[in-house]
Amino acid sequence: MPGGDAMSSRVVRDHTASWSHPEGLLRAVGNGFIALTILAVVAVTWMSYDHHLRYYCGYLRILSQMRAQHISERIISRHPESWKHEAARIEALLGRQRPEAHLSLEECVYDSDGRLIAAVGACRGAPCLREHAELRDAGVSVGMLEIRMELNPLVRRTAMIGTVATLMGLVAIGLFGWFPMRGWRESQQRVCFLAEHDPLTELLNRQAAERVYAHERARASRHELALSVLIFDIDHFKRINDSYGHERGDQVLRALTALVSEQLRASDTLVRWGGEEFVIIAPHTTVDLAVQFGEKLRAAVEAAHVGIPEAVTISIGISPCERTDSLPAAVDRADEALYRAKRAGRNRVERAESG
Repeated sequence: MPGGDAMSSRVVRDHTASWSHPEGLLRAVGNGFIALTILAVVAVTWMSYDHHLRYYCGYLRILSQMRAQHISERIISRHPESWKHEAARIEALLGRQRPEAHLSLEECVYDSDGRLIAAVGACRGAPCLREHAELRDAGVSVGMLEIRMELNPLVRRTAMIGTVATLMGLVAIGLFGWFPMRGWRESQQRVCFLAEHDPLTELLNRQAAERVYAHERARASRHELALSVLIFDIDHFKRINDSYGHERGDQVLRALTALVSEQLRASDTLVRWGGEEFVIIAPHTTVDLAVQFGEKLRAAVEAAHVGIPEAVTISIGISPCERTDSLPAAVDRADEALYRAKRAGRNRVERAESG
């Protein structure tokens, strides 16, 4: 069924087009990896901060309860001078019980009216953690003990861990982007290139040529410009393959591609149509100009050395492109002119018959 074939072809083209430009997918994967790396860095930093904060809070809570019980049992709060005499021993106790030597601790004792009686230690930094414990004398509340811990060391440690995690994340992003993503991107670009180009000559193939032709035809129609198509092939190419081998025949095709490409204008598009046949899409070119260009191209190929001892010649067919012509239709008319050139002796340029 023609309709079914057209639908299948359209589905295949749409599927191919969806994979012909993988940059969006690669960018999404890369952005996702970066987002996950940033999330991991934030999580590691926060977990480190939260872990140490919980540890310090628990340490202060236990220490404040122990110190309040010790003070309540041994010192009468109504005689603060007795508590001050304990300063040296408290300092020694703090030195033995603090979790880390670089942390600054301070003990403050307040009476029941909130008046500071004495302070031991030093906690000048801000922010700081505070824990309170009630002081009792014979079961009666007589004051409050407050223990403070400076948080600057924790902030510095968290900043250091965050910096290290960030650097490791940047290294991971760099390695992921440079090695796997780079290799994946190069592979995808190679696949896309092969999908639109002939692997031997690296010229555009038919599928890609149809998009170029549609664009040029639309522009020519919009601005009332001329558009022509040239098709040429190598005369007696089978004899070249039989005499010199297919590898030498491939060398001839590549050498011919390079030679013809040097003769083209920047606006022209050279396409490998199949086998030894090539098509040129020539914008802004009337049939007369296309014939002149074809003659120039034919003479250049005949005079060139393309990798075999004998001279290589080409036959060329030319057709103008109408507004409603598809590329296959225009090429078919040019192909008829090419066969007339073949029948007339080869190494010739023929234009399509009008009408």
